Amino acid sequence: MRDANIKPIYKGDLSKINIYELMIRLGVLKENGYIEIVANGSIIKVFLYMGDIVNIESENAEFSLAGFMRKKGRITDEQLNDVKKLVQSGEKSTADILMTLGFIKSHEIIQLINEFLICVLGQIASILKGMYIFYRIEGTYPFSVNLRFNTVDAVKTVIFSYLPDEYFLRLFSRHNDINIIVKSSGLTVESARLGPKELRYLKAIYSSDKFVDFLPIIDPKNSEHIYKLKAAYYFKLCSFIDMKRGNETFESVFYVEKTQSDMASKCNASLSNVVSKSGDAAIEVKTEEDTRVRELEILFEELKKKNFFERLGISEDASDAQVKKAYLALAKKYHPDIVTVDASKKIKKCYEDIFALINEAYQRLEKSESRKDYLESIKQSKDGKSEVDISSILEEEAKFIRAKALIKNNRNVETGLQILEEIIKKNPDEEYKVYYLWGKFLKEKPTDLSEINKIISSLEQIARKREMPDLFLFLGYLYKAIKNEEKMIDSFKKLLKLDPNNTIASIEIKLYEKRKK
Repeated sequence: MRDANIKPIYKGDLSKINIYELMIRLGVLKENGYIEIVANGSIIKVFLYMGDIVNIESENAEFSLAGFMRKKGRITDEQLNDVKKLVQSGEKSTADILMTLGFIKSHEIIQLINEFLICVLGQIASILKGMYIFYRIEGTYPFSVNLRFNTVDAVKTVIFSYLPDEYFLRLFSRHNDINIIVKSSGLTVESARLGPKELRYLKAIYSSDKFVDFLPIIDPKNSEHIYKLKAAYYFKLCSFIDMKRGNETFESVFYVEKTQSDMASKCNASLSNVVSKSGDAAIEVKTEEDTRVRELEILFEELKKKNFFERLGISEDASDAQVKKAYLALAKKYHPDIVTVDASKKIKKCYEDIFALINEAYQRLEKSESRKDYLESIKQSKDGKSEVDISSILEEEAKFIRAKALIKNNRNVETGLQILEEIIKKNPDEEYKVYYLWGKFLKEKPTDLSEINKIISSLEQIARKREMPDLFLFLGYLYKAIKNEEKMIDSFKKLLKLDPNNTIASIEIKLYEKRKK
C-alpha cells in the first residue's frame, strides 16, 4: 500500500465517539479506506470499499480470522501459530492461507467471514478506551475486493442479533432523565434498513420528549422492552434522534464503565444459550439438548476437515458397491428423517448439516470415474501441484449469489441464466444446475407437457442425490403447473422438512387439504 495514497481524515478518543455511528456515516458516504482502532496494545483495522466492509485485520488473535477459527475449534493452537507465521510473511491473506491449508472449504467462505465480521464488530463494543483514525484511500483501491458486506446491515445485525441484552440494560440503566431530540439529518428509512416493527417504534419515539414517554419502565425479562432499547440505540446511530441527560452528550450518557466481561470469549457461543442473573456476567446454561447439539456440532466440524473418502469411512480403492453401502449406513444414522417429531430445530439443523456433508461426499464418489478424478485432485494437492485460487472461487460464488437472486425473484432471468452458464462450465455443481433449470422454465414458459416433464426429471435426479429447499420449491411449482397435486404436495412436504418455516409450502398444503375436504 502506497503511503501517498492514504490520508488520515478523522481521529480521536474512542470514549468520545460511537464507533458504530462512525462506520454508518462512512458507509453512507461510500468511503474507501480503513478505520484503525488502537486499544489495549492491539491494532484492529476495518477496511471499507465504496462504504462496504471488505476485511478486518489484526495481529491480536481475538480480532483475527485465524483466532476466530481457533475459538470455533476448527484449528488447534499449533495450527494457529503456523497460520500467524505465514500471515506475517506477507505473501497471502489469512483467508487465502486457511483455504490453502484446507481449514476452510470454498462453499463456506462467505458464511464464515460474515460470521467472523459480526463477531469482531460485536467485540468492538467492549472497547472503551483507545484511539481511532480513519485513513481515506484515494485513487485506485490497493486490494483485490472479493467479499463486500453492507456496513449499515452489519451494524444493524450487531445491534439487534449479536450484543447481549445485558449490554443494553446497562446502557439505559438511568433512562428516567434522558431527553429525546428529533433530528432531520438522519439516514433515509431505506438506507437504515428499517422493518415494519422498527418503523412503528421510530414513529413512537418521534412523539416522545423524554425516554420514559417511549418506554416508562424496563423489564429485563420482557423481550419487547429489550427490542425497544436496541431500536432507540440504533435510531441514534442513524441520526434519527439524539439523546441527552441535561448538558451531557450522547457519548457521556452512554459511556458504560463495565461492559459484559466475557463478550469476546462468548463470540463463538450461541447467544440464545446465554442468560444473565442480577447484572452478573453472562453464564452458559448446559442442558441435555445442548450437550447433544455440541456433540453433533463437533462431528460436523470434524467431517468438514476430512476428504470425501474419510467422510464415508472407506478406502481410496473402494468399489461402487462399497461406496453405496457406506453411504446407506451413514444415512441410517444421520438422515434428517430419523429425527423425532418433537426434536428441537437445533437438533434437526445439526442432522441436516451433517447429512449434507455425507451426501456431498457420496455424490462425488458414487461413480468410479468421478472417484478417479477426485483421487487425482487429492494427490495433486498433497504434492503441492494444486493450489486454491480464492479469488476465482469467491468471484464464482458472488456470481452465483447474483444469478440465484435474479432467477428466484423472476427478475432479469436471462442475465441470471447467462451467469449460470458461465460458472457451470467451470464447475458443474448440482446447486447451480437447479437454478439453471428453474430459470430455463421461467424464461421459455413451455406449454408442451413433455418439455416441462424433462425439467422435472432433471430436478428429480438431483433430488435423489442432494436435498435443497429451493429444489423442492421449484418441483412443487412445476407439478402444480402440470396439475399433478399428489406430487406437488409431496414436494412441498419435503420442502417443509428442510425449512419448517416456509410459508409458501405451508399455504399450498393447507389449500390442498381444504380442497380435499
